[in-house]
Amino acid sequence: MKKRNYSTYCLFLLLIGCNGSSNKSPLLGSWVTESCKQSTNSSGEPQDIWLRGLYQFTTKGKILYDTDKYEDSDCISLKNNIITSENTINFTYQDSGAVVLQEGIDGGELLIEMNPESPILEPISVKGFYTINNGTLCLSDAFTFEANRFGVSELSSDDIDFNNCLIRP
Repeated sequence: MKKRNYSTYCLFLLLIGCNGSSNKSPLLGSWVTESCKQSTNSSGEPQDIWLRGLYQFTTKGKILYDTDKYEDSDCISLKNNIITSENTINFTYQDSGAVVLQEGIDGGELLIEMNPESPILEPISVKGFYTINNGTLCLSDAFTFEANRFGVSELSSDDIDFNNCLIRP
């Protein structure tokens, strides 16, 4: 009798493992901004550097962000020897799964948390939505995924912003 219970238990764990692995988020992996953006200095004057944002959604629920710098507006020729500042804010995400969005299209619900490493800034959690169509990821207005800016806003709408999307590299 004990042997049978052990076998049932192992089969149960195997089924849970198989079921869990099929629920991977479609966000996982690398994404880049659709277009290049010209960099500006602190006075807002254009610089001879073009930027493309790089984002990675990890299996551990983190969002990693970086920027590639280019010499041209087509983002073809990488610019060398640019020192970048280290990101001092940790971003995590939770994909709550598939939903039909208010726009009437299939998408997903997403919670992004911004956890600053500064004692003066408070953590922020923002819920919004996303949709993926033909390798293009578009997110709610509440999320900013740009070439030179990444963040969340509690004051923005959760409507999908189809003019600010990411693509697979």
